[in-house]
Amino acid sequence: MTHTLTIRNDFLALRKMSGWLEETGVALGISSEQRFEVDLMANEAVTNVVSYGYTGGRVGEIEIRLGIAGNDVVLEIEDDGRAFNPLEVEARVAPDGIDDARVGGLGIHLIRMTAAECLYRREGEHNVFTMKAPLKDPASGPAAPKG
Repeated sequence: MTHTLTIRNDFLALRKMSGWLEETGVALGISSEQRFEVDLMANEAVTNVVSYGYTGGRVGEIEIRLGIAGNDVVLEIEDDGRAFNPLEVEARVAPDGIDDARVGGLGIHLIRMTAAECLYRREGEHNVFTMKAPLKDPASGPAAPKG
């Protein structure tokens, strides 16, 4: 079963989205660790949409879908902003030192590190960005260190 929330392209809607993701994640039996990861991915993806997807103050809608498919947690973000494939953004290279570091630009990198699979498609006038991760056993918690 997939749950859906629709928000406006407004930074103030991120708080509503995070609350919804938490409630929905609990209802779906997603562990607290994985709910944190889902929230991180959603916040990074939606922040990019709000920041860059709309021009001239245009009001748009962003649909967030969360569900379980087989053994995967599936998070999908659909927006009616300008076409943008986040998977075409080059991977960030770690800076040599603090003087070479720059602020921002890590959202897509964080998503790639967190999700096992990311997919993008353009459907008509909509971007659809799907992130999947294997469902973690709520009882297992973090993996024990090997050694």
